[in-house]
Amino acid sequence: MKALYLIIAAVILAAVQLPDSAAFNMRLTVSGSGYVTSGSPSFITCDGICNAIYVPPGAEITLTATPYGNSQFAGWGGACSGTDQRCTLVMNNDREITATFSGQAVAEYQLTVYRNGNGKGTIQSNPSGIFVGSTFSYDYSKFAGGSAVEITATPDSSSKFVAWSGDCTGTSPNMYSHDE
Repeated sequence: MKALYLIIAAVILAAVQLPDSAAFNMRLTVSGSGYVTSGSPSFITCDGICNAIYVPPGAEITLTATPYGNSQFAGWGGACSGTDQRCTLVMNNDREITATFSGQAVAEYQLTVYRNGNGKGTIQSNPSGIFVGSTFSYDYSKFAGGSAVEITATPDSSSKFVAWSGDCTGTSPNMYSHDE
């Protein structure tokens, strides 16, 4: 009986594993300042030339084009077309796709904010991106170079804001940071 279970398991395993010939190849080329991602079934992240992305036959895949900084998505080419940032296609043969971005990307810099001490409250940024609440002691986000970011600490009624440290100093709960 054990041998019969092993044979059944081997047949099921063979049916589940697709040989490379049963998958289609996607070649994705990204030009300019941006990147392309997808979810299931291939989980793509590409910002150059990505070859040999194997996708099961008949799988529907949605590609999303995201520009870096202030560049703009200019459009799709190949198996995708148009200027919508998303392209959905069914993998029924090998595909070649291009994503083109235009414009100069502005450098982005990461800003990390930590909460120290035993007090409670929130810290958030304007423009949005940073939010330190009661669950986490820090948060980070990227902001365009040269932009002004206001960071505000709001203590709970049982706590008191003491001071900033690091690149920001002072005792005012509102602090401006300039990314360079």
